[in-house]
Amino acid sequence: FSTQSIKNADFIYINSTCFTSELMKKLSIQLETTAPNTTIISLSSPIPSDQFTIIDKVVKKMSWGKATIYIQIKKNSTRH
Repeated sequence: FSTQSIKNADFIYINSTCFTSELMKKLSIQLETTAPNTTIISLSSPIPSDQFTIIDKVVKKMSWGKATIYIQIKKNSTRH
């Protein structure tokens, strides 16, 4: 995933149930390049970045069992 640009994405889905915390941190660095208001849906773990706000989380039954679904939005930048 690190070779693809995602900075122009409006919506990103990540089935991150089996991702390690290290991989989630690397992914969050790339996700921080997205525009404000980009929507991220991830399974089992939220994006570990203060640049995203969790707007909802729900537990749903999946084929492998229950998973928490996190819906996050990229915050507006306060930098000038």
